[in-house]
Amino acid sequence: MKSKNRFLEILRNEGIGNADLEKKGIRLDSRDVLCVSAESSSEQVATVNTFTNLHRHENYDDDNALSQIMETHWPRRDQYLERCASNGALLLDVGCGPAAIGRRFFASALGRGHYFGLEAGDHIEVARQNLRAIGAEASFIQCDVAHFPVTNPVFDFALIHGVLHHTDSIENSLAKISRTVKSGGGIAISINKRLPLVSRLLTPALSEELRKLSATEFQNAISEITKIGQIIDRCNAEVTIESDFDFLEIPKGKYNLHRLLHYYFMRMFYNEKWGLERSTLQNVDWYEPIHSHTVSPEELSSLVESQGMEVVELNFPTPSAISLFAVKN
Repeated sequence: MKSKNRFLEILRNEGIGNADLEKKGIRLDSRDVLCVSAESSSEQVATVNTFTNLHRHENYDDDNALSQIMETHWPRRDQYLERCASNGALLLDVGCGPAAIGRRFFASALGRGHYFGLEAGDHIEVARQNLRAIGAEASFIQCDVAHFPVTNPVFDFALIHGVLHHTDSIENSLAKISRTVKSGGGIAISINKRLPLVSRLLTPALSEELRKLSATEFQNAISEITKIGQIIDRCNAEVTIESDFDFLEIPKGKYNLHRLLHYYFMRMFYNEKWGLERSTLQNVDWYEPIHSHTVSPEELSSLVESQGMEVVELNFPTPSAISLFAVKN
């Protein structure tokens, strides 16, 4: 049976024949998924395993959480796609997981384009089912970003949501993906923003201590962190900081007390709409991955521009996140 995987078609258009694919450790499996056999760093493997386990929790891809993420991070996604993704568009979802974010982001373009999922973990079968359920044409490749074999500019749009900061190198990963975007094509990036001083010092230290624990101890500790966030959140207290705290990197303004402590002192995420279990998984997302880099807005803009892209929009959906839309020159 002839493969319908269009990643294979792209590689063959680059002049990579069957013999070359075999030499590079690239093969089609029984699911028609293109798999790349390559040795990743131990840190990358451990980080991928963290998210493989997270996505196994049915609450991780909770509709309430995903709807909020889409509206805070990507409220203008349809305008981006209208600009860059015409009929027949090739849409790349980097670190797609089960396509929970990607199928929502690309929803307005899936009927006129082809979805390409790049994923290192074991979520591809769920992603295939999710895309099939909405009648979207889709192809998948299983590898990490460092070993993505496509080199030519073929994609009309690339989505990199919450992925770059979990790779070996933000700069190298961005270069790897941006070179595959066409001139005039779009790229949307969501990434962890450089933390304020106290949180910047405390988060890595807590992560290091947490990773020394057994699985059960780790889960209990993360639950404690979430419950502290829940207790403070339910106080519904507000505080006013009347002038900028330059040393602590806290701007003046009115704050919900829980949000102030969470964003500027200690990561203790809790969202009443998400519930305790999903909020706990969000804290796992912060504390468990070995790779959990952050960047400043200036650093991200500079990296994007160095890859021949023009930054069109730079937003801050939360104090700890950056979302960026750029177009390839």
